[in-house]
Amino acid sequence: MDTGMIGSVALVLLAAGRSSRFGEIKQCAMIDGEFLLHKTARIYQPFPFLIRIAVVRDYCPDITDVGFLAEPVDDSRTMSASLAAGVRRALMAKPQAIMVALGDMP
Repeated sequence: MDTGMIGSVALVLLAAGRSSRFGEIKQCAMIDGEFLLHKTARIYQPFPFLIRIAVVRDYCPDITDVGFLAEPVDDSRTMSASLAAGVRRALMAKPQAIMVALGDMP
């Protein structure tokens, strides 16, 4: 991606998964002394995205300190509904593009 265009791109970070195969809430797993979700979110901090949205559940760690807005979803939602919620929120900022990233992949 041309870094000069990032200012017109909305970032949607998907972090509302149930982590059923992982055995615990993956977003809350500690890696090098910090939550996995926070570690992943910090990777995007230096880039001047138009807006950063994290689709989260109520048990997710707070990542507003690294510039993300929370888009909460409830436990009854499906994976596609989480993606749709993030995209809907991103479109409010009128981006030229939307980048989707996974909250458990730093």
